[in-house]
Amino acid sequence: MQQTTNFQLPSWEASDRILRTDFNDMTEKLDAALGEHAAVLATVGNCRVYTTSYTGTGTYGVNNPSTLVFDDPPVLVMITGSSRIGFTTSGCPSLVATRTGGNDYCTATWSEDKKTLSWFTTSGYADSQLNESGQTYQVIVLVDTE
Repeated sequence: MQQTTNFQLPSWEASDRILRTDFNDMTEKLDAALGEHAAVLATVGNCRVYTTSYTGTGTYGVNNPSTLVFDDPPVLVMITGSSRIGFTTSGCPSLVATRTGGNDYCTATWSEDKKTLSWFTTSGYADSQLNESGQTYQVIVLVDTE
């Protein structure tokens, strides 16, 4: 009888004799591994992941900020679209729009309750503000659950 690499579980071939003790040994190993896994998972997961999207309008600048509203104050906001990835943390006064070859920095403002994020760029390009016309942007938000 062959055994698996990680947990040495039985891997029977057609000619192998199957024994009850092999099954019992296998279920005990699986139970122990799943128990350890559950214990580790219980210590992580202090955040909730929220996703949304928006379509860019092509506007940019101080008079045309982009805005996102959240149900709960985020810890981290990531925006992807076109050839850029934007990110900021709660309360941070800037949003970085990174791309191959460099970064653009947007001025970010947060509402007092940290549930609304607005940002704008002075670079003169809508894609620097993550607001290119017709471009769909994916938003990934981490919210603290503690």
